[in-house]
Parts: sequence; C-alpha cells; structure tokens
Amino acid sequence: MELKEPHVLLVRGNLETPLEEAVNSFRIPLERIPSKRGKTIKYFTFAKADEGFLLTASQQNDLTNPNIVLAIASPSERRNESIRELFEQQTGAILNIEFPRQVIEYSKKELIYNLKIMQINKKMGMALLRGDVRRDYVEIWEKYHLN
Repeated sequence: MELKEPHVLLVRGNLETPLEEAVNSFRIPLERIPSKRGKTIKYFTFAKADEGFLLTASQQNDLTNPNIVLAIASPSERRNESIRELFEQQTGAILNIEFPRQVIEYSKKELIYNLKIMQINKKMGMALLRGDVRRDYVEIWEKYHLN
C-alpha cells in the first residue's frame, strides 16, 4: 500500500483555559496521553477517513505564554489549516506563533512516522505516542509486519 507524503502543520500559541477543559468543547474527540514531562498535558486523535490525519495538542501546566502546541499531519495542507481553524474557534486558542525551521523539520519526521504507523495499525501507533513502546521496537515490528 503506497501512502502519500503527509503535510505537517506545527504551531504554538496561547490558550487561557486548561487544555482538559478546552478539548471538551472541540468537536473532534481527543484522547489524553501521558507525557514524559510532568508539567505538560497532552492529547491526540487519529482519524482514518480520507487517508487519515493525526493531531496532537499539548499545554504546559503553568499556563505561561506561549503555552500550547498544536501539531497536525495529513495528506493536505488545506485540511491541516481547516483543523487548526476549527480548533481555534472551538477552544479559544490563538495559534499564531511559528516554530524555527529546525524544530519543524525534526517534529515533521516524528509526526509523519507516527501517522504512518497509525495508518498501518492504530493500536501500535497509539502505543508509540503514549510511550508504551520505543521507536526501535516499532521499526522492528514494522519491518516484519510489512514483509
């Protein structure tokens, strides 16, 4: 199965309310995932429709500005922008700060890899995002699973 190279949107900004409250007003259901950083709250969703998209949102507990990061990987830049706009409208987030190019390039590789694994096997992708399995394990699983 040939998968299209996804487009990645990575932005940060401000959210005045805790992310736990904001995700309740977002029409796309998000699942909380543990974060390795104790002060960070993190949520994600994966939608398989139309080749799928992966969205992660994270917020620092102390609410210092900027305090929220939104990352979206999908086959379409337009879809990424529409999801971003929907997130801003429904949660009150203001996502207007771009990341440096180096951060975007590093994050893009990770998001694309996570989306690829989600498209193949959602449970494995979720385990990778949650930190239940390491990437080297997933790469071995992927090698033997796909061949």
